[in-house]
Amino acid sequence: MAQLFSATLRNAAHFFGDASSLYRYASVFFARYQELKDGQKLLAKIERGEALIQKRHEQQRVLAKKVSQTKSPWVNLRIDYGGHRDTHKHFTEDEDRFLVCKTNELGFGRWEELRGEVRTAWQFRLDWWFKTRTTQELSKRVAFLAEKIEAEVQQQEEAERAAEKGKKKGKGKAAAAEEPPKKKARK
Repeated sequence: MAQLFSATLRNAAHFFGDASSLYRYASVFFARYQELKDGQKLLAKIERGEALIQKRHEQQRVLAKKVSQTKSPWVNLRIDYGGHRDTHKHFTEDEDRFLVCKTNELGFGRWEELRGEVRTAWQFRLDWWFKTRTTQELSKRVAFLAEKIEAEVQQQEEAERAAEKGKKKGKGKAAAAEEPPKKKARK
């Protein structure tokens, strides 16, 4: 409960000008939510909202990691579609690359600004189909791309962890191999 309380305060702080009034409200709410008729429903709604916020932060993190791993992401960024390339066959790799890089630059969830950037991007000046996508279509596409990138980044992180684990085990074996064998005492 304390973890949910602190996460709620952290995420809601930008909606309230005065942090002290937010803290007072939240502390009273979490202390007395059982007294409310729909207290459990409200708490479940807060938990779902916090989970969505955490997911958004995670998607932003993986987009940033993917873009930072590529030397020239606007040109060389590759996305592993995992065999699902045909699900959105209207989007090209260039458009996907632009959406990922621009979303990383603007921030995840700033769909109106992304739409404006798509409309004014010089590289798509003749691509009427892409320029006329709505914010909802762009957000769905970026969410799809973020899921694919997230799966790719998770695989990389697991491989890195396995390599680290292997190095640690290898060091232990190497250290044991370097030690001279102990002599048995004679009786």
